[in-house]
Amino acid sequence: MISGKQAQTAFDQSIREIQSQVQQSLNEVGAGFYPNNNNFKCAVAGVGQPPTLSAAAVNQGTNSGCIFLGKAIQFGVGSNDPDRFSTYTIAALQNFGSCATEPACLAAAKPVVVAPSNPSHNTAGYPDNSNDEELHNGLKAVRAWYNNGAGDVEIGAIAFVSSLAQYGATGGLVSGASSVNIVAIDGTALGASKQDLAELLNSDGGNKLAAGTINPSGGVYVCFESGGTQDYGIIQIGGNGRDLAVNLVTKDKGGATCTYP
Repeated sequence: MISGKQAQTAFDQSIREIQSQVQQSLNEVGAGFYPNNNNFKCAVAGVGQPPTLSAAAVNQGTNSGCIFLGKAIQFGVGSNDPDRFSTYTIAALQNFGSCATEPACLAAAKPVVVAPSNPSHNTAGYPDNSNDEELHNGLKAVRAWYNNGAGDVEIGAIAFVSSLAQYGATGGLVSGASSVNIVAIDGTALGASKQDLAELLNSDGGNKLAAGTINPSGGVYVCFESGGTQDYGIIQIGGNGRDLAVNLVTKDKGGATCTYP
């Protein structure tokens, strides 16, 4: 009985820890938090081209033409035992090169993740600005998905991105507070390596992340199974017209698969 209570307590602590960590990433994007480990250089390659990343030690604020757009989170990262999730910095264009106009949508911003990628995208080296977080007490990510109205769509990564510039009817920049959007990154899956994810996102010229589903109506769900009890926990990120937040539901598995609610 005591062993069972200890396992239940360990599960409750672990699932709430991952909820807190995801919420922290969301909050940092909302606050415009720039990563401390500035081990990469971001530069503008040309009009309409995604930022070029290279390994270099640079001071904060010196990545000319590039902005910190947000963070991507990859769940169920491959070849990791115990299970982990990884968080990446997302860099994007500050403007359109020779044009002073700021991007007004993700497709124009050409977002890329700062992570090991293929040499055709990086001018030198393989900058890695990712941060790995271990899931404790045997917790494991077993499913991530959203519903597109026709059915569930399985994914392996999400992104939190700041809202971009908005222009009025006369072409002038509209002022106002920025917000944070969640992007379900279509085409990703649990079990991929960090290099595979970066290859997928960065080899497409900044278009893959931009093509993701922004703010799915029901939010995004990530399910974590317990390693020592018959429980699973699902975190719901956003959805149902609420402010973007991370909510938690725990259930007894009882042989069932991860479903919500």
